[in-house]
Amino acid sequence: MKKLYILIAMIIVVSCQENNSENPTILTLNLQNNIADKAVITGNDFEQEMTIPAGEMRVSDTLDIERDGFYDLYLNREQTRMYIEKGSHVFVNINTDEFAESITYTKDLSAENNYLAKKYLLDKTTLDIQMLYSKNEANFLEALQTQQKLYDSLLSTANIENKKFRYNVNDTDNVKNTQMDVMNIIGSYLDENNTLKDGYGYHKALFSAKNADKIANHFYQLGKTEAIKEI
Repeated sequence: MKKLYILIAMIIVVSCQENNSENPTILTLNLQNNIADKAVITGNDFEQEMTIPAGEMRVSDTLDIERDGFYDLYLNREQTRMYIEKGSHVFVNINTDEFAESITYTKDLSAENNYLAKKYLLDKTTLDIQMLYSKNEANFLEALQTQQKLYDSLLSTANIENKKFRYNVNDTDNVKNTQMDVMNIIGSYLDENNTLKDGYGYHKALFSAKNADKIANHFYQLGKTEAIKEI
């Protein structure tokens, strides 16, 4: 009887340890028309390569991320952003011939990531960085307001209940920090009375600070196009 009690106690201890241990974070790529031999996931001081064996169209890997948040997936010369939480299983479908137009998510965090995929496609089809910067001040601000309305409409129809994700999308703290960073260099937009003398320049600087990833991706895509032309 004593041995039975010891066995039961051991089972309880092991069971508690298993329940207390964190579930692995898994990313699965379901690929069509892929020729890449690896994918790279980066973000939040994290970077990991996923090996894609030749001929394999579905690969999975465990991600040792330390915190929930946004991560970038690089495949071939394409890039997209996804939201990952510790212990989740994110499953993404990609046709590499179409990439952004084909991305869909299932399993955990599918609503959040399908929203991000649509937002990325929206940026690709409606946000022309070069044209935006060529506008005068009134048209520049109007274009920003129009783009923000598109974002708000997309988010409102996404039916996302994840408060942590919605907070990160809106992230008021990041906006305030960005504005503080811009304030450190805003002196060039003020006159001797500390009155804003170049509102257009200020709004451009603020937009650039808040959308560094979009601008970087714009020039990345531009460089990729030019490189292809030279081949």
